[in-house]
Amino acid sequence: MDRNGSLPKAAQYPLNRLAIPVFCELFLQLLIGNLDQIMISRCSPEAVAAVGNVNQILALTTTVFSAFSAAAMVMISRYRGSGDEESEETAYPLTFLVSVVFGGMLSAFFLFFGESLLLWMGAGLKVAEAGRSYFALVGGTVFLQALFFLFSAFLKSDIRMKEVMILSIGMNILNTVFNFLFIHGNFGFPALGVTGAAIGTVISRALGLFGIIWLFVRIKRLPFSFLRLRPFPTRVIKDFFILGIPPTLETFSYNLTQVVIMSMVNGFGVVAVNARIYVSLLTRLPYLYTKGLGQASQVYVGRAIGAGELGEAKRLMNRAMGTAFLVSMVLSVTLFLCSDPLLRLFTSDEAILRLGKTLLFIDMFVQLGRSFNLLLIGALQAAKDTVVPVAMVIAAGWLCSVAGGYLFGVVLKWGLVGIWCALILDENVRGLLCLWRWKKGIWERKLPLVAGSERV
Repeated sequence: MDRNGSLPKAAQYPLNRLAIPVFCELFLQLLIGNLDQIMISRCSPEAVAAVGNVNQILALTTTVFSAFSAAAMVMISRYRGSGDEESEETAYPLTFLVSVVFGGMLSAFFLFFGESLLLWMGAGLKVAEAGRSYFALVGGTVFLQALFFLFSAFLKSDIRMKEVMILSIGMNILNTVFNFLFIHGNFGFPALGVTGAAIGTVISRALGLFGIIWLFVRIKRLPFSFLRLRPFPTRVIKDFFILGIPPTLETFSYNLTQVVIMSMVNGFGVVAVNARIYVSLLTRLPYLYTKGLGQASQVYVGRAIGAGELGEAKRLMNRAMGTAFLVSMVLSVTLFLCSDPLLRLFTSDEAILRLGKTLLFIDMFVQLGRSFNLLLIGALQAAKDTVVPVAMVIAAGWLCSVAGGYLFGVVLKWGLVGIWCALILDENVRGLLCLWRWKKGIWERKLPLVAGSERV
């Protein structure tokens, strides 16, 4: 799609060409936090548990930032599809201001109340003490990640996925180098353990933010002026919150359920905690590919809907769902078949290895529903059909994942296996609800008719 509005047909949309760089970028962003867990795993079980618990809490904020950024990406894509350059150029400083305010507030909260949150989760005094400095440094600078996600969304809306991926690779290389120097004190640097991992993460994210802002200015060459906020752009901020708030509530709710579940897992002991951490790292591969494909689909679906090409939007989603299902299954089966050598990268504890292999088998069934709901909730978001779908998946999360996890894991005493069985129910219910909503076509009736639009 160019600024003059010519829209390619579905066969010409390079979904995987965009999805693979987005997958790599999301994986590398995740790896920055989880690389700390990997490289600190030789320090002590308490250190691994501390970083794992902190990252579980920080996942609440990073997914909220991701949802806000996805809203900005979809909004800008729709403006591009409809040829509304004025609104597009207003969206950049407006969403930047929102991210600065929200990210700054969360940074202050984590800086002062991080250790208390760990104790509330039942992490234990030793784990909370081990995680204090990590939470203060990484949590106290989450605004860096908020802004990185936002500028990443700006570039993705312009089909610049490869550039973001390359920048993320650079961030991970830097993070690995800093961890190598600061965690165990190589080449004469002080051995700082968990604090060293935090320092490496903060420095690499700060440099990454500087790099992506430079890239945005160099590539986009658009006026980025806060004068565009006078008079205040009511319509643009309304579009942003319509697209952003429901998905943000959904992602916040989902990750809040994971914090509650983590508090249950803490009650199962350190073996269960570390098994969940390691298995979650591995199962992020199929999850992030689907999420990457979902973001690529959102850009194109948003543009198609903005141009009134609803038939193309449907055909795109059919292709994306088939691809997501196939790739997710191949990746999850491969993870199970290779579970022993993969898990041994993190630990030699036989109890964790046995439990982890069982969880990887169960997770194949989790991916069945996840491969649909991640795509479809994004497509519905691009169509501004957000409130009802979000309400459905939030309800499913708390009823299936939390209540089901408590029933299977605690009441029936299945432990961590019970938690994963509840995830099967949660993800597949979400997937079926989103598929029903998309196929029913309610989102079409919510769209304004534009010149040349089609109802299919």
